[in-house]
Amino acid sequence: MLVALRVKNFAIVEDGTLEFGKGMTAFTGETGAGKSLLFDAITLLLGAKAKSDLVRTGCTNAEVEGVFDIGQSTEQRSRLEELGFEIDPTEGGLLLVRREFSASDVSKNRIWIQGLAATRKQLQEVLGDLVEISGQHEFLKLGREEFLLSLVDQYGGLRADVVDFEKLFSQAQLLKNELKEIEDRAGQRDTRLDFLRFQIEEFDKAGIAPGLEESEREWVALRNRLGSMEKLRLALDKSLMAFEGRDSDGADASVPGALAEIALVGRELRAFENVGSEFKTLLEASEDLQSRAMDLSYRLRQALQSLEADPQALDEAETRLSHLTRLKRKYNVDTEGLLSLMRDYQAEIARLDRSEENIAELRDRTQAVQKRLSESALKLHERRGKASSEMQKLWERDIRLLGMPQAELKIEVERLAEERSRGFTRVQVLFSANPGERLSPVGKVASGGELSRIMLALKNIVAGRSEVGVYLFDEVDAGIGGETAQRVAERLQHIASENQVLVVTHLATIAAHANSQFLIAKETLKGRTRTLIRALAPSERPHEIARMLGESQSKAALLLARELLERAQSSLGRAPAPKKKASPAKPSRRRDASP
Repeated sequence: MLVALRVKNFAIVEDGTLEFGKGMTAFTGETGAGKSLLFDAITLLLGAKAKSDLVRTGCTNAEVEGVFDIGQSTEQRSRLEELGFEIDPTEGGLLLVRREFSASDVSKNRIWIQGLAATRKQLQEVLGDLVEISGQHEFLKLGREEFLLSLVDQYGGLRADVVDFEKLFSQAQLLKNELKEIEDRAGQRDTRLDFLRFQIEEFDKAGIAPGLEESEREWVALRNRLGSMEKLRLALDKSLMAFEGRDSDGADASVPGALAEIALVGRELRAFENVGSEFKTLLEASEDLQSRAMDLSYRLRQALQSLEADPQALDEAETRLSHLTRLKRKYNVDTEGLLSLMRDYQAEIARLDRSEENIAELRDRTQAVQKRLSESALKLHERRGKASSEMQKLWERDIRLLGMPQAELKIEVERLAEERSRGFTRVQVLFSANPGERLSPVGKVASGGELSRIMLALKNIVAGRSEVGVYLFDEVDAGIGGETAQRVAERLQHIASENQVLVVTHLATIAAHANSQFLIAKETLKGRTRTLIRALAPSERPHEIARMLGESQSKAALLLARELLERAQSSLGRAPAPKKKASPAKPSRRRDASP
């Protein structure tokens, strides 16, 4: 329910706060006083677009703030948590929503939910289903198939079944799309397989296989070694000559080699071995150097002797590397990229090889889900037919009680050829206001006043089964009076028995059936017009009801007003509701809250 509403600089409203209770609240006053502005403010809290002309003249910004009690609505609380907003359980499930928008630039529109910045879309997700507004154009919904179908589902208690069906429908669509994609690919299977096998053969020739990186390094090393054979041989030979003291022709060189020089150092130091520890250490180092030099000389000779030209191995390494380089350029990838392509091609070949088996398996799965879907759609259709039949009887009876005694109404349920996301049921409402007239779609034959009463009757039927908690009625009394007004008031009162109802009305009969009443009036102060709204005390309500009867100064009208109030309140089995407290922004002699 809506607990409180505060507006500031909103149209001709300066600043004020209204507090609401359960049941039905009526807003009354002269035409043009600004009653509908309240609903404009509430729709902003539900996520409607802000308009710059709603900012009070001379002000830069307008503010609208609302407090909702969603303690009993698990759906709204779940949505809030999903969106990152929390409800403090110690505060009784109260939700605070606030909007501020600019007169100069309506895009400067700020929204807060529970004190945290939010978007208009988030606001719609949180409160869009909590409040329902009935205005003069709402009857247009009666021509929308989805709206009518959702009402039938709501009345029949089928919402959970519809959610399950939608999930099954989505699963079936995914399977159908997957099957079609595989079947389309199967038509090109042979061509694709030939191409893939050619690619695999090309990769095999180039040695594209696990461990390719290591193979590539070995090929490069082998190419470098074999390609530099003569240079390497010359380097090793020169190194041996330096160690052994030979000329290039093999004769002893005139200059001793490194091995002889190192041996000379050892002989010279050995003569002083016993002179002191320092010389002994030098001798040991010399002997170690001589040992390592001899070892190096031996290894150089072994390496020189092992050198053997292998033109075939060199050619193979060059060929492998050439293939590898060409493939890298062709596919614009590195070595790892070639390996990845190879794996992809192999996986696709395996997939295509299994495609016939996969298609058969997927076809079986698709048919099984489609069968479940058709069975579920049929059950939904049958239950919708039953719910529609019950709704039709109640709806037609209610319409006839609302001043259309000869009206006929039919909910036509049609089975479509194939399933949609919510089944294969199509619903439309046919209507005739007078006997002998052909039943036609309700939006084409009913007048504005008739459509308003048709919608009211519909809400009276489904309100107890709805997720909606707050109903706003504007212009619901257009074009009616007398006994019909009494019936409309009773319907509103019935809806208010399980929901909160806020209604703008000009009819005394409807106002009398409200649990509480607010008076809306305009006044001019210092050349500025403002709207004043104040909660009427029980003792004040008869005077306002008398004014609505057109005889505000008549004692007879006052007595009639009291009688209307007593009769309306006693119909609920309770005394008139206590005064609803308003919180005015400024003290006033008239105790006005001046939204």
